[in-house]
Amino acid sequence: MPRAGERQPKDGKSARPPVPAPTPPAAAQPAPPPQPVRPLTTASAGGAAAAAAPAIQPGVPAFGTFRAQKSKYYPDQVVDPVSGRHFDAETGQTTDTPTEMKEDVLLDERAALIRQSGIYLAGLAAAIVLFSFAARLLPQWYLAFIAALNIAAGMAMPPLGVVPYGEDDSSDVAFALPLILVLGPIVGGMAYGVIALMRQDANPAIVGIFVTYLLIRFPLQFAAGAGVAESLQSLVPFSPPPDGNWGAHLALQWLPFATVIGWYMASFFHKPDE
Repeated sequence: MPRAGERQPKDGKSARPPVPAPTPPAAAQPAPPPQPVRPLTTASAGGAAAAAAPAIQPGVPAFGTFRAQKSKYYPDQVVDPVSGRHFDAETGQTTDTPTEMKEDVLLDERAALIRQSGIYLAGLAAAIVLFSFAARLLPQWYLAFIAALNIAAGMAMPPLGVVPYGEDDSSDVAFALPLILVLGPIVGGMAYGVIALMRQDANPAIVGIFVTYLLIRFPLQFAAGAGVAESLQSLVPFSPPPDGNWGAHLALQWLPFATVIGWYMASFFHKPDE
């Protein structure tokens, strides 16, 4: 019912203003999308990694890259069993000489060996000429001249650096001496050469002994009046000499022992620190 004094609208509806509808709650604003993380650049990543990682010294192998084994020859070093490289046990620094330096050292050693061998052969040639004149004048003493010159030549080889000293390398002496004793210097020298070729290894001192003796023997033997056929007729000790002189025959076959004696006598010139 309308109150007194209120004007009733013609359409019969109430003149009271309409109650506004409740406002719906505001929708929640969506959260902003997360900002993508910018990846580090190569320079910044490398710098961060370098700052975080421990400093690595050049030449030091990374930890765990190989299982080190104790070196058999150097007590303060370890060896990589795969590559064979040696490293200092405390610092990890490699102790191997670079390949370039090794090649340079080998070239220097070969050049020095060629130079010293030339000096030795030049001196030996001069001595052979001198002793040949002596054998020409005193043919009955040519065996003594051969023995003396072989001792001197054997003593000269190690100090000149042509061969190692006997106390440093006596390999192959154990079977070179029987070869000389049984087969003589010519056949025994050829037998030793065949053995060395088969093994791909030889003692330079033994080679020098055979070569030196033959270089001395034949010129002095010819100077004493022996012919080529006579010098080569008896090649081994057990072969009968053509003139029946077994003493001279065996002396010629076994005088390489004089070169061996001279080689070992060269130890008097061997310095302790060499």
